[in-house]
Amino acid sequence: MEVYHFPEDLEQAIDEVAGGESDSAEVAHAVGELSDLFLGLGRWRGDYAGSPALRRAYLHYYLPVNLPKVRVPLGEWLRDDPRRLAGAPLHCLDLGAGLGTAIIGLLDFLRWLPPAQRPTAVRAVALDQSFESLRDAARLVERIARLIPGLPVSFEPLRVDLMADRSEIFPLAVAQGRFDLVIASNVLCEIARESPDGSERAARLMETAGRDLLSPRGALVIVEPGLRETSRDLHRLRDRWLASGLLHVQAPCLHEAPCPALATDRDWCIAELPWHPPRRVTSLDRRTGLRKSSLKFSYLLLTAASPAPRCPATWRVVSDVLDLKGERRVYLCAEGRWIVLAQLKRAAGPLADAFVRMRRGDLIEIEGLERKGGIYRLTPGAALRRIEPPPSAASPDAVEPG
Repeated sequence: MEVYHFPEDLEQAIDEVAGGESDSAEVAHAVGELSDLFLGLGRWRGDYAGSPALRRAYLHYYLPVNLPKVRVPLGEWLRDDPRRLAGAPLHCLDLGAGLGTAIIGLLDFLRWLPPAQRPTAVRAVALDQSFESLRDAARLVERIARLIPGLPVSFEPLRVDLMADRSEIFPLAVAQGRFDLVIASNVLCEIARESPDGSERAARLMETAGRDLLSPRGALVIVEPGLRETSRDLHRLRDRWLASGLLHVQAPCLHEAPCPALATDRDWCIAELPWHPPRRVTSLDRRTGLRKSSLKFSYLLLTAASPAPRCPATWRVVSDVLDLKGERRVYLCAEGRWIVLAQLKRAAGPLADAFVRMRRGDLIEIEGLERKGGIYRLTPGAALRRIEPPPSAASPDAVEPG
């Protein structure tokens, strides 16, 4: 199973910008304050980045927690065309960039690609309302760029209030040209909390980005917290954008029918990235009682072009393998529906081994399904194959057997 190991040189670069002791009582207290804020346990403060203590806590804890998440949709973007980015500059726009988390995650992703698959340069434009955050982001990007010899990186920070009229971002389309990649990481949920019509503003913002700022062959990457409500909000936005015909989903969904997770009030769909966290995160987890043993989040990879057709036997695994009395079950999604696939624990052989090895987010192909009541089972002679994961889901020296 692929595991992301947080690079020590990246940890060192963050330390240089954040300064101070990374696991002090002061930082731990500020991390707890941020956690309550993000979980909705207190009054929303959209200007939290203006606090030096909260910004330092974010650098030490939430930046390393959030930056690897962008690897998953980026890997899916390259799944069918690993050389998609090769031979040309990559023009990237980060909406609500904050401390540069998504752009740093992008650069970390690119440095583990084979040199022949990398772009010739990265031109990043970062939009945020916080001058302090953009200043620290520039310092971080400068340090991370040094870790990728042969890949020129330019970074242009622009102060923009994404809650204001959308016309403020229109000039970017003229001044910067259209973008190959537009990223919105943990920003839609914050826009939604800023005002009673925040959700509508968030929806329109991404529609504007898709229509006016995204190149015809480009991709729009959205990452949101893996909480129930934020994930279900993203599912609803997905349905709205797909219904408009403006955008098409490439991942994680294998279809463009209404999201089946919204068929009940209790379900939501998330991705999970196993990782070995940096020391600071492990230490702050102990101090605060938080737990980041794996990274869970929701995401969308959207494009203007329709997705390439897949084999009808392809399914996305949308749960862990559940260990129940006498059998194992797992949830799968395709064709606009979720199904439950079950297998008796006494089953043995390669098929049983393949069943146990399934992980949330995997793409699998199944030949030989039969429905029995409300669940599905594998028929005698069935085949279950895991489709190889996309490139750079983990750094090259960080692959462990599942």
